[in-house]
Amino acid sequence: MTTKTWDNSTNSFFNAADWSPTGTPQPGDTAIINAGTVGVSGTSLQALTFQIKASSSASPTLALSDAVVGVGTVLASAATSGTVRINAAGTVVNQGVISFTGPTTAQFTTSLANGANGAPGLLRNLGSIAAINASPYFVASAAGQALENDGTISLWNPSRGFQIATIGPAVTGTGTLLMNAYTQAELVQGIGAGQTIQFLNGTAGHALLQIDQASGFHGTVSGFVQSDTLTLVNAPYTGYSYSPTDASHGVLTLTNGSALVASLAFSGAYQTSDFNLGFTDLGGGRSITQITTTAASSAQAFNITDVTLGQSTTDQGAAYNGPVSYLQHQFIWNSPDGAAIATSASNSFLHGGSGDDALSVSSGQNVLDGGGGSNFLVGGKGADGGADTFFVDGRGGVVTWSTIVNFHHGDMATIFGFTAGTSTLPLTASDGAAGYQGATIHSELGGAGTGVNGSVTLAGLSLADVQNKLTMTTGNTGGADYLLISYTG
Repeated sequence: MTTKTWDNSTNSFFNAADWSPTGTPQPGDTAIINAGTVGVSGTSLQALTFQIKASSSASPTLALSDAVVGVGTVLASAATSGTVRINAAGTVVNQGVISFTGPTTAQFTTSLANGANGAPGLLRNLGSIAAINASPYFVASAAGQALENDGTISLWNPSRGFQIATIGPAVTGTGTLLMNAYTQAELVQGIGAGQTIQFLNGTAGHALLQIDQASGFHGTVSGFVQSDTLTLVNAPYTGYSYSPTDASHGVLTLTNGSALVASLAFSGAYQTSDFNLGFTDLGGGRSITQITTTAASSAQAFNITDVTLGQSTTDQGAAYNGPVSYLQHQFIWNSPDGAAIATSASNSFLHGGSGDDALSVSSGQNVLDGGGGSNFLVGGKGADGGADTFFVDGRGGVVTWSTIVNFHHGDMATIFGFTAGTSTLPLTASDGAAGYQGATIHSELGGAGTGVNGSVTLAGLSLADVQNKLTMTTGNTGGADYLLISYTG
């Protein structure tokens, strides 16, 4: 693992002579760009860390063209002044992390450009894009260009200074825009029905989303509470009403006479009287409509830390809306960033993302679903008679090792990706992280000889506990094979 610094020239990333020490950065290396332009075309950047640093005298550029920011790669842009530019020409795919850190005295610009064949520019986010105290500007330079967000775009403003993320292209895909306290975002064009705008308010709130094309907003707003604001540009109205579509979803409809102005989908239990709307005529044919709610934030029962970004917040969570009768609360982490999530609320459903997560509950009956990756799942101790259900996912072809803590009588754990008659089931008497060791399954899910790719440690349990107190059965649900471990002894 070597740190290499660009020589401030304009050239290809692969020009070894432009790096010091000489040589193209390799997986595991850190690449520092303080000035100049580094071009990456038609390739995938794997397991690299870029530190792109602007100053008052230098504005570095990373020019990506039909390129992939691979899993494990971090493009970390930081500045207190100057401009950091990331250009995305053709189709650029992010599977890693792109972050912008710095006050508004610095500029962070990501510009889309059409490909060499004339195809509209597309920035496809499968990973994480984050702004911390920063005001990034995503620029669409031509019609048809889009930001396809199938991962997470998260905004954090721990300094509570002015901050706004401006998203110029149309937003498509099935991802999440995560807005934390005191953050602002502007959506210049439309947003697709697969997008969720999730307000994670902590104890502060005061997040604001500006929608420049109200008729083109088709996403869902989640976690909207007092002190949050939606601003619609040039959307005069004469009436509005909220219509629930089920117990936890509904649509706020704005009309101007008989004309439809906007239909805004919300996740949460609201009614028309929960919304306050105000109209301001700015003159010159411009106006804004501001939407707030009287719905108060509940107790902050969920503590969340984005481990990848080193940022923390709290949230009230949401009312559980699934098929399990005893669950009352839920928090779903949609980001691929690794997260640590803990709750004091009994009878909760916690769902991690595709990264390596730590989920923790303390009381009642709960469901902990780690999602993808290697996860650390901490259940209640059962002193109140509660039992927990754990889900571990070994599918997807990646090596995972999850740990389950406080596994006790009545608990159940399901390992997806385990196929009866194919997957191996060897037991190690004691393995795992220091302080959380226990009986461990090291399974070759694809069959003997394919390599161990699914491990689960039952912290604190011995091999005798597994043999005498646990029952293991296999099955298939919805086309997914699984191993079910039940603590029956």
